[in-house]
Amino acid sequence: MLLIAQVFTFLVAAYLIIVDLKSIDTKNGINELILQDTALNISHLLPFTSVIETKQQLHSKFPNFNEKLRDLRLGDINFLHTTDTHGWYLGHLNQRQYSSDWGDFISFASNLKQLTAEQGGDLLLVDTGDKHDGNGLTDLTTPNGFLSNPIFSMADYDIITVGNHELYVEEVSKLEFETIVPRYGEKFISTNVESSVFHSCLISTEEIKELE
Repeated sequence: MLLIAQVFTFLVAAYLIIVDLKSIDTKNGINELILQDTALNISHLLPFTSVIETKQQLHSKFPNFNEKLRDLRLGDINFLHTTDTHGWYLGHLNQRQYSSDWGDFISFASNLKQLTAEQGGDLLLVDTGDKHDGNGLTDLTTPNGFLSNPIFSMADYDIITVGNHELYVEEVSKLEFETIVPRYGEKFISTNVESSVFHSCLISTEEIKELE
C-alpha cells in the first residue's frame, strides 16, 4: 500500500513539475492524461497514466486549445471585469489555460477597446479589488503590495474599487490610498467601503475633528 502511495505521489509531482498536458480523453468518465516527454525522460510512466482520475467541477471541462473560439459580439456598452488578481501578474506557468501574464491582459484590453471604438461602442474596464495576498510578488514586501501595485497600475481602468484584502491591514490601506487612488483619481470608487482605516485616509484631519 505504501508503494502504491509513493508511486501516485511521484506521478502527481511529475505532472505538476515536468510534464505538459497534451490531450485528454474523457470517455467512460475518466480523464486520461497523455504525457509528453520533456528534458527528463518519463516515457516509462505512461502505462500508469490511465488510472489517474481527476476531479472537476460539475459540468466543467478541461480547455481544448484546438477548439474554435466563438465570435465576439460587441454591443453599444461593453464591460471587461477583473477581480481577485491577488498578485498573479506572471500567470500560472504550470497551467496553460491560466498562463497569460499581466502584459498579455493589458494588450488584450487595449486592442479590444480600440476594436469596440471602431465599431461605434464603448468598453469599460472595471476592477473590484483584492489585489493583495496570495502570491510572492505581493507578499514578500512590507507593506504588502509595494512592488505589485505599480504593475497593476499599468492597466487603464475606467472604474476601480477596493476589495476586502485592501482593508485588513492599516499599512496596506494606506498604500492603496497613496498609490492607487492618485493613479485613478475620480475613477476610484469607495463610498460603499466600511473601514475606519481607509476612510481616515480619504478625509482630511479637519473633517475628522468635525466628526468628533
